Amino acid sequence: MSFRRFITQSFIIFMFLLLGSVAIGHVQFTLPFVTTDSLQRGDTIYFGIHPQATYCIDSQLGEFEIAPVPECEPFMHAYALFKDIRTAEGACMGKGIFTDLRNSYSPTQADTFKVGFCVTVFPGSLSWSKELSLYFDSAKFILDSRTINMFAQDSVVINNPDIFTAKIFTWGPKSPNAVGEFWNEQPMRFSIEQNYPNPFNPVTVISYQLKVKSAVSLKVYDVLGREVATLVDEIQESGFKSVTWDATEFSSGVYYYKLLTDYYSETKKLLYIR
Repeated sequence: MSFRRFITQSFIIFMFLLLGSVAIGHVQFTLPFVTTDSLQRGDTIYFGIHPQATYCIDSQLGEFEIAPVPECEPFMHAYALFKDIRTAEGACMGKGIFTDLRNSYSPTQADTFKVGFCVTVFPGSLSWSKELSLYFDSAKFILDSRTINMFAQDSVVINNPDIFTAKIFTWGPKSPNAVGEFWNEQPMRFSIEQNYPNPFNPVTVISYQLKVKSAVSLKVYDVLGREVATLVDEIQESGFKSVTWDATEFSSGVYYYKLLTDYYSETKKLLYIR
């Protein structure tokens, strides 16, 4: 072990014993950020903290570079993504990602998330969790020349077609609650997202959310309705979920994935191109 590494690790251990309010490496939560236009067409992306996350893309945590997106044109469906705040050396998010997680390393850490968005039917809105103060000591949102306290309000109206980016600044991920568990954003509904990327080769991620605890089945079928893969078959707690399907052993073509719970069922199509 190098002297520099020894000093670094000793410092981390010292800070852990000194501060003690956050179990370093155990803070973990994911929060939604929603873009909506006046036609109520919207897009949800996610940001948060995870003990295994890095600044760059972590595919094992459901972070993937998005496929090229078209220019923001009139009447286009509203969409959003997270962009790299590094513009030169160290940039590693490609064209952007839908989920941006940061490592939990300190109870006083500060993180910056850059949001890119497209809204063409105005007025539009950008919104976030009403319970954000359960997760951070402080958070602010910078849009154009406005600085917004994200604890004081949970959305902002956008009317300027020339603004396409904003930044989220957070400080101090919260310590565990009284029973030793970390707060987690609870979904307000059951849903399943379109897999990403799509088309894909050979790995894709399917995200879904459970409003309450439920038996969950997530299976993949071919165009003839034959089951080809079982991705989930268990009882799961409420929350935001994601699972990866590796189709290396399968033929190119159209497949369908079906989410079945005690309260909700939905099927979506995906395309595998080798």
